[in-house]
Amino acid sequence: MVSLKLSDFNKQDLICGFLVSLIALPLSIGISIASGAPPAAGILAAFVGGVIGALYSGSKVTINGPAAGLIVIVAAAILEMGAGNPLAGFRAMLACTLIAGVLQMIMGKLKLANLGLAFPSTVVHGMLAAIGLIIVSKQIHAAMGVSPSASSPFGLIAEIPTSMGLANPAIAAIATAALAIMFLWPFLPNKISRILPAPLVAVLAGVGLGLAFDLQHSHLVHTFLKDFNLGPKYLLDVPNNLKSAFFLPDFSLVSTLVFWKHTILITLVGSAEAVLSVCAVDKIDLKNRRSDLNKSLFGNGLANVVNGCIGGLPVITEIVRSSANVSNGAKTQWSNFSHGLILIAFLILAPNLLHEIPVAALAAVLIVVGFRLAAPKHFIDAFKHGQGIVFLTTVLAILTTDLLTGVLVGTLVEFLFVFAAGKSLRLFGLNYETSKTKEERTLSVKGPLAFTNYLHLREHLNPNGKERSLTLDLSKSPVVDHTVNEHLSQHASDFAALGKSLIIQRHDSEKRHH
Repeated sequence: MVSLKLSDFNKQDLICGFLVSLIALPLSIGISIASGAPPAAGILAAFVGGVIGALYSGSKVTINGPAAGLIVIVAAAILEMGAGNPLAGFRAMLACTLIAGVLQMIMGKLKLANLGLAFPSTVVHGMLAAIGLIIVSKQIHAAMGVSPSASSPFGLIAEIPTSMGLANPAIAAIATAALAIMFLWPFLPNKISRILPAPLVAVLAGVGLGLAFDLQHSHLVHTFLKDFNLGPKYLLDVPNNLKSAFFLPDFSLVSTLVFWKHTILITLVGSAEAVLSVCAVDKIDLKNRRSDLNKSLFGNGLANVVNGCIGGLPVITEIVRSSANVSNGAKTQWSNFSHGLILIAFLILAPNLLHEIPVAALAAVLIVVGFRLAAPKHFIDAFKHGQGIVFLTTVLAILTTDLLTGVLVGTLVEFLFVFAAGKSLRLFGLNYETSKTKEERTLSVKGPLAFTNYLHLREHLNPNGKERSLTLDLSKSPVVDHTVNEHLSQHASDFAALGKSLIIQRHDSEKRHH
């Protein structure tokens, strides 16, 4: 059933859609470039994600679009399947996206969206931190106008001093100005920072400097240090008409293992990120509404099917844009819908304006995005909660191998720690007893609680039951892992939103794993 209703149409959501589009425009283009895809692919993805996501959303205030969390997956798919031909790799990636979208639609119809909640939370945080480090290691070179010879994350990091020595002064100046704006803009009064988002201001400043340096024309600049070249190669390359932005998927590699590896990665990581992002947005919804995760996953899958057909990047529920949507007072999915239409209007009506954007300015925006994904705070929090080993293992495994291998290694380490702490192999079922009266219910868990059996526990934590109070007795559970503890705080909020209570009893000497 279509979610968007004409009766919900309102002026506030149109304003929110416009403000969100100002954030989404530079981010969508930057994510596309960082992924090795045509710049217009990010705008197309945001348009399709906004329109289709609004029509088939299980949430009221989420925004769908391309996300930084999928950059590494998409870039690896294009590189590996293209074998030196970026366009061929991109078209093969579109085929992966289309099939991934079909799988997501099936998962949504089979009500399997909750599986995304079973991902170990520390592994997810570690995965995002590793992605952030990879983004920063790549974009630093682009911000200096240098093409690095290395391709691995550690190689890119090691090559930073070399790139600094070879940096193009004008390009580096554009990136430095954009970086300064990105970091300092949040300190301005909300009236300014909310209306004019930092990514947009950073890009506009880059455009101004690009005009000052005359990047529109190829020329040689002489300085007392060295001579350097400037020209259109440092500007965004966008098609002059909408038709040129479309690309068809290529299924010629569908019988290969590498094709299915990337399809599975887009499906699993994209689904997990989408579900977790929807849950995160639910926490900040001013009306405390809870989303239909399966419906949202279905809509996300449908958007990916369309994107795979026309040349757009895979999309998820995007947390930064959704947060801005909520903070600006969005009420319905009309904001998501209108933000998508505004973005495609930019591509249709102002391709020449988009061409004036320096790539270095977008690199600076992505450096900040990557830094926030891999901020030291995340490392500190992981160790504070006893999750340091799992977190670091996941990060290092991804940086030294690939995303899929790193996530599997991190999950295995998490499982081994839970097993060692719980001293039990009963990690997949739920050992419990329950008792209830007319107003109260008690659920006593006797075995370990971890990401492996959280979904079994979740079935018993429905706040819509008849009882007014639920007591979750964990005093006999030998271990409650970090993933479960994170979810329990959300369940407590769900009960409170309905005027009910979730009481969690723990043993004083409860073992917190790791």
